[in-house]
Amino acid sequence: MDIAGQARVQIGYYRIRAGTWVSSIPRSRRAIREEAWVRAIYILIIAVQVLVGLNAVAGGYAAVSNPHKPFGISPEALRRGPFEDFLIPGLFLFIVIGLGNIASAVLAIARARLYPYSAIIMASVTICWILIQCFIMETVNPMQLAILVCGMVLGFCSILVLGKEDRFPFPLLRRLRDGGKAL
Repeated sequence: MDIAGQARVQIGYYRIRAGTWVSSIPRSRRAIREEAWVRAIYILIIAVQVLVGLNAVAGGYAAVSNPHKPFGISPEALRRGPFEDFLIPGLFLFIVIGLGNIASAVLAIARARLYPYSAIIMASVTICWILIQCFIMETVNPMQLAILVCGMVLGFCSILVLGKEDRFPFPLLRRLRDGGKAL
């Protein structure tokens, strides 16, 4: 209790006093910039995942609803792959890449502890999907390049978040670098 008889409770950077939030620790400009940087990375992760997820849901739906000629693409484009039509690739695109990226974005919005890991997994799956797609179809178009870049940005941003939060594997890597035993 303070002099006026009001309770104060310290919570992180803030102190509750008579029902109002009052800054208890002056923050430097560097801390404010760093907080804005982390928020921008967080928003970028969500935006990229929603963009890739909605794109994959639309493409997967088109491939499943018309597996013999989605978007006017002939099944002849799959001659180097194991499929005769676009049904199985469309299901994978819709479920794994589309719904997976959207679910990962929901985890990020909810600030779930595992969201950076789910984002890295979805970035890896997206990058592999695009590379395999380019190999099988023997073409590279601007949409594929855009999604490849989105996957790379998503993976890079997720690694930045893990490093900033000092989460696995960064403490392990630091111990290995410093000559300490890893386990």
